[in-house]
Amino acid sequence: MAVEFHHEDIPAQDFLDDLHAINIPGLYDPTLTSEQRRNLLVRGKQRLNEWHRELLDQMKAIEARDSADNGTQETRLLLAPYRKLDELARDLNKALLELERIVKAGRVVPEGFRFGTQIFGELERGEWMLGEYEDARLYEDYAAIRRRMEDVAIERQPLIKKIKVAQARIKEQQNDIMALRSTHKRRSGFLDVLVRLLPVLLVVIVALASGWYIYRNPEPMMENLSNQAIGGMLLVVGTVGTIAMIVLYRRRKRHLNILSQDIRAGKQRLKQLQQAYKKARMDFYPTDELYKELRTEYEDLKAAFP
Repeated sequence: MAVEFHHEDIPAQDFLDDLHAINIPGLYDPTLTSEQRRNLLVRGKQRLNEWHRELLDQMKAIEARDSADNGTQETRLLLAPYRKLDELARDLNKALLELERIVKAGRVVPEGFRFGTQIFGELERGEWMLGEYEDARLYEDYAAIRRRMEDVAIERQPLIKKIKVAQARIKEQQNDIMALRSTHKRRSGFLDVLVRLLPVLLVVIVALASGWYIYRNPEPMMENLSNQAIGGMLLVVGTVGTIAMIVLYRRRKRHLNILSQDIRAGKQRLKQLQQAYKKARMDFYPTDELYKELRTEYEDLKAAFP
């Protein structure tokens, strides 16, 4: 959102200059007589109140104009430096009332005070403070570093996301490879052979042996069928079982080969992902180092602007 002061508005710095011209801190001058201080107090309160009314009128004018045209957010930002001066005016008024009580009571005047001659800050952030010329120049450096740091932080976010995505893909690929290896180890083990092939093998052995025995046995075993017919059927069952066992064995071997190929392909894919992760880290490193440098410089300057 672009925010700009209106050309008809009195700059906050002009108000601050006028406030310094009233010279409220001068009322604490220890060389003043009681009569001089009382007279200056009356005049100081009057001028401060007039100055404060002008400040409030300026704030009301901004509210009336900008609240209708642009909304409360922009109005808040435009009012921020004037609110800073409004707070100062109220603090100065309290100080004058306290000084007036002290003078009437005939007590010793406390040590004086001073406030900044410059009001500076960032309109877009609504951040304003008082200080001297050197503080204002330092704040410009502080604000510039903060803006640069924020820009780099924005550039840094997609790089961080890219690294996290690369890490997640590597982890997922590693899990896939582990699952494939586990399946390959289980399917290639002796127990898998027993479970898948041994039952068929037993059927084949029993069918062939029984078929051969019955086929060659001269004594008939059934009234309706000859031994040759029964033996022949059992031999056929055994033969079919043998073929089925060979098919199962080849299918198992083919499946193991596919698993091996998948594992090799998975390793190759993992290598590519690791290279992509390494590249993402290399792309991230200079931006991250710049962000850390700016962050350190920003934190050092920030201590001067609490």
